[in-house]
Amino acid sequence: MAVAETCLWHASDWIAWIDRSGDARVTVEPLVDVALAVDFTGRPPRDLSVLHKPGRTLLWRRLPESLRRTEPGEVVGAGRMRPDVPTYPLEGVLSDPAGRYLPRRFALDAGAAGGHRIPVYRAPLGVRFASGGGLFGRAVFDDGTPAAWAVLELEVTPPLVGALPFVTQADGNGEFRLALNRLPALTKDAPVTRYAASITARASLVAALAWQEKQTLADPDQLPVVDVLDLAALSIRPGKIDRLHSDASDDLVLQVIPPGP
Repeated sequence: MAVAETCLWHASDWIAWIDRSGDARVTVEPLVDVALAVDFTGRPPRDLSVLHKPGRTLLWRRLPESLRRTEPGEVVGAGRMRPDVPTYPLEGVLSDPAGRYLPRRFALDAGAAGGHRIPVYRAPLGVRFASGGGLFGRAVFDDGTPAAWAVLELEVTPPLVGALPFVTQADGNGEFRLALNRLPALTKDAPVTRYAASITARASLVAALAWQEKQTLADPDQLPVVDVLDLAALSIRPGKIDRLHSDASDDLVLQVIPPGP
């Protein structure tokens, strides 16, 4: 049967919203399992159409016309390939109406159809501790300002297993919870009672004050690394839930980076 015409409709791009809470292995990228609200800011293309699914946002455009066209007869082989088209900047705010995930800003260059994987972190109330135990606490800067939206990356090294990465994000008040759900339990003949660990923090006093004063969200991907103060010989008790804090404080104290010249 002869084909009268072929309709070709190529997607512009797509975004995967990755649940980056707890397990931080780069080979593990679970999608957020709820529908998120996406509000594009700036000046998105007028012809942009969006389809939201749990964990994904699909982007479609009517222009250029090469993305959506009808060709006479049957189109095969290279004729079906997606054409190269210019990219365009896209930015916005992501939020979870149910409150399980923290809101965030994002920015990307869309249009190449390569896809974008954007991490999303669970709110403290959305974190569930299991048999591996976990950590909780509040991150503040050394001037007392809550470290809103700080990202905490923990590396735990059990004997014979190797380093295991975990990650969490603080909320707008600096509060955080970190589940260590795949941390191996201690055996009866284990040579240690605690696992050695280290922590890296990414935070911005400017971003924290912007939230405190104007309710302006941060893009966690753009936060700089800051020092964690007065935290010596960090170690983890597997299966236990402990407060993570600096040695001389009930909070996890982060250093303020002085503004540049």
